[in-house]
Amino acid sequence: MTTPNDGGLTAALLQITAHAERLGQLEARVIANLDECQLATGGIAGAITDLRSLVEEQGRLLAAVDELVKTIVPPDSDDGPGYKPRPPVHWWKLTDHERQKAVDRLAAWVEQVYRPWYGHLAVLLAVCWRDHPLCLVGLDIVSELHAVLYFQPKRTASLLSAQAEFQTRILPAFAEQFRAETSKCTHRPGAADGIDSAWRGAR
Repeated sequence: MTTPNDGGLTAALLQITAHAERLGQLEARVIANLDECQLATGGIAGAITDLRSLVEEQGRLLAAVDELVKTIVPPDSDDGPGYKPRPPVHWWKLTDHERQKAVDRLAAWVEQVYRPWYGHLAVLLAVCWRDHPLCLVGLDIVSELHAVLYFQPKRTASLLSAQAEFQTRILPAFAEQFRAETSKCTHRPGAADGIDSAWRGAR
């Protein structure tokens, strides 16, 4: 025998059951969506990793190609890429190792270009030039300007005029600065006497 409340209880139980089923379905959908999101996130992360690896590999390949070009066509070759500016040298900030590298680069230019090709002007550069900041700064400018003027693929009228000005006005002015700076040098015995006698002979 049922009471009047039995129908309401039954209806409530049916509603609870229906809600439970809906909650179960919703939970299943949420879990499925989370799984899809995790898969998608993992896929994106994997793609980013692959892309980063590809970029790094491309960078290595470009560097290798650049080195290969340098070996085939040296920068100072007539067929080379021309002048490539170097970053300015902040002499006052350099560590001992960095300073030595910068000085070695200047020394190579002095021995390969300046002394063999600029005669009495080069003689004015004392052997102790490495000990004089003014000489380091000046030679950095002169060697870089020389590269600007002579590592060009073509010679134009304006370039020829600039080369003439470099040789007749700019370089002699720097050479005189180097002589004046080192003429009373005490860094290395005999350096001052050597430069003064070279100067007198050149004049």
